[in-house]
Amino acid sequence: MKKIIFLLFILLIPFYVFAEDDDIEEFVEDNTPKIITYTDRVSVESIEVIETSSDDVSIKDIEADGLLINLDIEFLELNDYAKFKIVINNPTDTDYEISKENIFSKSDYITYEYKYEGTKGMVPKNSKTILYITIKYNNKIPTEQMSNGFFQENNSLVINLGNETVNPVTKDYIIITIALFTITLFLIVINKKKLAALTCLCMFVPLSVMALEQLKIDLNTKVTINDNRVFYLYHTSDNTIETYEYYGNKNGINVIELVKDGYLYGGVSLDYLGMGSYEGNGIPAPDATPYLGTEEEKMFSRSQVEKGKNWNGFSLIPEPGVTYFLKEVPESYFSQIRANTIFNTSSHVITSFSLFSFSDDTIYRTTGMMINDEMRRGAFAKTFTLMQNNGPTESFTSETLFGKENGYLVICILDPEEYIGTYDIYPFYVTYDKVKVEAKNGKRMTKTGNKREDVSFEDISRDNYVISLYEG
Repeated sequence: MKKIIFLLFILLIPFYVFAEDDDIEEFVEDNTPKIITYTDRVSVESIEVIETSSDDVSIKDIEADGLLINLDIEFLELNDYAKFKIVINNPTDTDYEISKENIFSKSDYITYEYKYEGTKGMVPKNSKTILYITIKYNNKIPTEQMSNGFFQENNSLVINLGNETVNPVTKDYIIITIALFTITLFLIVINKKKLAALTCLCMFVPLSVMALEQLKIDLNTKVTINDNRVFYLYHTSDNTIETYEYYGNKNGINVIELVKDGYLYGGVSLDYLGMGSYEGNGIPAPDATPYLGTEEEKMFSRSQVEKGKNWNGFSLIPEPGVTYFLKEVPESYFSQIRANTIFNTSSHVITSFSLFSFSDDTIYRTTGMMINDEMRRGAFAKTFTLMQNNGPTESFTSETLFGKENGYLVICILDPEEYIGTYDIYPFYVTYDKVKVEAKNGKRMTKTGNKREDVSFEDISRDNYVISLYEG
């Protein structure tokens, strides 16, 4: 009877141990960060983002379970960084030595740094250790390394704690050992000595495993470089603001291709200051209005270029989130040419020879006529007055010559003796960001002499506008 009671007592020991409270897991209800910590073993207690280079740095996810840590970060700009404070709690009675051979995998573009606060190479017993992690986008990633504007890198750091003689004796191993010890005693009591010897030998297996086990902090990082930018264009043609994505092409994007149908490229800028074709708070009036701004305001685009805004319509490199103003010129402007000659009434010899076109406003670097592919600069004028020899004066405006109430004349005054031959003439203008636009409608001038009857014109056209980068 005593043997039976003794055996029952022995057999109940492991059940008593198993019945004790298991590891207490504390869950942080908030989704960021998601931390699972333990009260009876070394584990991460908290993770905090203590510093970022800007509000644009996005911390996608922070997770920790015991000593397993996952960080997910997104950077936008070169030199973006994020710094984390990780608190590691050691509630046990064992000091753990921190291995000195802990490094992240090498990266060409991102730097990873870590340091401890006041640990002297140890995770002390019954205390907390603070680990700082800094991740920085350090070297510019080539465009060809991007995929649709994104680059992603996974890295890891394993920090070994302890060594072959200092290791945690966890509850699981204690339970296994007690169970095996109990079974061994039971086999001895029932006189199964060979089996008892075998189970006794098995008790040393978990002990040997414990002697080889090491704790490790397993830190995994996922860093995304997002070069897929969004910027905005204010289209002056219809008063709309549209959103465009930019994938980090180092040569910039061609804004000219974004001009609305029926309009020509007139320049891109950060502000129009409510002038030229656009009256009051940058709101364009239908089909252009006269220039209303001061001369100082008129120079807004030139000052931007001089201050280093070296963009042009072929290669704008936009800043994320910025709205750019895209001036769009109605195709009806710069679409016609008129000629005016002043001649001696008796001899018919030409004494003055002028070519006219018309523009929406004066916000251009230069304008004039392309004569057989050579530039002849002109001038803007609201009204142009001619005084005939011994005759009345005559005034011209964009309305009287071209039927445009709102607009400016573009005037080229030529030497009447300079041009003898056949010439193809097209109006042109150059925007302040150095894009030259040549009209597709023009005139062919045939001039055989220097008398009034020696000059004739015919309309010509080509399939497309000629748009190029102005090198002047």
